[in-house]
Amino acid sequence: MITTKLIGGMGNQMFQFMMGLAQANRLKTKLQLDVSLMGHARPFQLGQWRVPINLCTPQVTTIHEQGMGYNQTLNYSVKDGDVLQGYWQSEKYFSDFERMEVRKMFRPVGLPSERAKSLYNGLTDDGAVAVHVRRGDYLIEPHKSFHGVLGTEYYQKAFDYVKGRVLNPRFFVFSDDPEWCRTYFKGFFDDIVVVEPGREAEDIHLMAHCKNAIIANSSFSWWGSWLGEWQKNRIVVAPEKWFDQAKEDTKDIVPDRWVKL
Repeated sequence: MITTKLIGGMGNQMFQFMMGLAQANRLKTKLQLDVSLMGHARPFQLGQWRVPINLCTPQVTTIHEQGMGYNQTLNYSVKDGDVLQGYWQSEKYFSDFERMEVRKMFRPVGLPSERAKSLYNGLTDDGAVAVHVRRGDYLIEPHKSFHGVLGTEYYQKAFDYVKGRVLNPRFFVFSDDPEWCRTYFKGFFDDIVVVEPGREAEDIHLMAHCKNAIIANSSFSWWGSWLGEWQKNRIVVAPEKWFDQAKEDTKDIVPDRWVKL
């Protein structure tokens, strides 16, 4: 049995689930999830997906993540019975999975909301661009110093990059602060839709359906982009600097095939 201790929000939980599942598959055993570190601010959210869930009683961690970079030695040293704790923010930890297999698991449970149905047609257009703006907890310490809020310069450069390569782009802005986005992005371009926040899984699923993407320094929009890579010639723009002041090795978080600005 492999156990993964879940921490953080939806995007982080998805990384942790995939790390645990990859290890369980490699060792030909099963995966269980320890949610004892979850709280009101960061509740268990994986139940919004069609992933196999096996919850367990609190376990003692045996494998701690050692830095944010992909650790190949650690990855192949996990043994049956280990309890994993970390963020595991790299696709390299689950590279043995076919992308389609992961996409099948990360489909929202239940029928699409009326909000989602009204957006789908526009999202599947070749000019559709998902834009993610993360504010909320990133404006509050310690997240503000660690993660940092992306500045206007990043989004301006990202918009210019996409507009130079996508015919008639239409930007769908996903954010935990839609009112700020309506004010800030007014005048940046004419064709913009600020999407009201919904269930986390559905918002990630909607972002994945956009032909192109501009992501924030957030695992939430990382997954919205990664799950959408079934589309050919997809442009994904990501921030060059993933963390603001943290001295972490982030080279394995953003895939080399994505554009870093």
